[in-house]
Amino acid sequence: MSAGKSARMSARVWGAALAALALACAAPARAQQPDAPDTSALGRYFDALSDSSAARFGGLAAPADTAGLDSARVYAIAHPARWRSARDGRHLELGPVFDFNRVDGPVLGGGFSIGQPARRLGRLSADVADATGPNIALGGARWTRRLDRGDTRWELRLRGARKTEAIDREQGEHGLAAIGAFLFGNDRTHYLQRDGARVRLSREGHVLRLVGQYRDELESARATTATWSAFGRRARLPYNLPAANGRARELAGELLWRVPGSPIVAQLQHATSGEALNSAFEYRRTRVSAGADVALGRTFALVPQAEYGALTTGFVPQAAFFLGGPHTLRSLPADSLGGTRLALARLELVLVRDPFDLLHLPHPIMFPVQLAAFAAAGAVWGRDPYGGPTRPGGDWPHAGGWRSEVGLSLMYQPGFPEPTTFVRFNWAAPVGPGAHGSKLTLALTRGLDLVGVFERE
Repeated sequence: MSAGKSARMSARVWGAALAALALACAAPARAQQPDAPDTSALGRYFDALSDSSAARFGGLAAPADTAGLDSARVYAIAHPARWRSARDGRHLELGPVFDFNRVDGPVLGGGFSIGQPARRLGRLSADVADATGPNIALGGARWTRRLDRGDTRWELRLRGARKTEAIDREQGEHGLAAIGAFLFGNDRTHYLQRDGARVRLSREGHVLRLVGQYRDELESARATTATWSAFGRRARLPYNLPAANGRARELAGELLWRVPGSPIVAQLQHATSGEALNSAFEYRRTRVSAGADVALGRTFALVPQAEYGALTTGFVPQAAFFLGGPHTLRSLPADSLGGTRLALARLELVLVRDPFDLLHLPHPIMFPVQLAAFAAAGAVWGRDPYGGPTRPGGDWPHAGGWRSEVGLSLMYQPGFPEPTTFVRFNWAAPVGPGAHGSKLTLALTRGLDLVGVFERE
């Protein structure tokens, strides 16, 4: 997430949260629910709406109730531009830029956006900010043009920027990490700087998305400049993994497929860089992932996911795969292990009904929660980007390279920044020989977080 986008989203999220709080205060506490089914016309309507939501979004979709309607209202407040009329296509939006990480320190600036992607001139956004730690300017400009033809959407994106980005390409949402870094020094992400341009063309339907991208960017190593935090704690990770310096010219493609007649979503990503593109780096990077959301009645959902990645031909740290953190193995510190190959599998059983409702306990309707139990196993092997010994394995890891875990999650679905977003509190414990300790994590994620999301939903 860019610094400008993060700050503008933060302002909208605070406004949305205040609006949601007002709704909750105005609404009385939920009364005790009778055991007998609701046979009123309104009750039958909500049951039908819940069934259609489950068919559309899978077993993780919350049953339709006032909490779901509040979430939709909060989402509308946080995204006013999504339903803006055509006459507002030239509306100018201004906003601040704020970010924090241990290589940039505080990042302060501002930006603007004008236009709409679906209009003839598209949408133009730009921002500029000062990274106060190294005292450098960050920012850039982005242009998006979108064309809808029936059930198919074509989209062209152009970007020219100087950005600080995560070395781990599968790194998830950055907003909570920035807050943790600023308040408590809890920043375990490794960063590099990218200066250059990107062009991306995509075609998306209801079951298939195809993406092609080319980028020409100078990649540079960054060093830690901010080891402090607002509450006086030192940065938990004082160093930053050095990226390889050089100009990366890369062609990349993506295929995202919702398998017809099944709850399975599969994704294939491939990137190539080399002498033929006049790039300083030579590598082939492939990642395959799949997941499913299987409803077990109206109370539970089973969510299996798996991914496999391989970096071949050459090696640079910024193309490696990483293991650890709330999006891979939650019992390990984020990005604590790395290699040229990765394998991961996770199975979750989710209680999709609100446990307070099941126990007939009154609680604020703006806080619908779900519970989940999970088990996962993963491994990275091959060359270590941290400089450690090469881990044994070929196409599959050595038997001793696997790490396993079990855990529990409490999930809250706020309705923003996307309707399918969860705030997750995870407790995970490693299992197996030599395993010890457990870990608590907080993350902003999705139910299927190892595969991409269709952007039209």
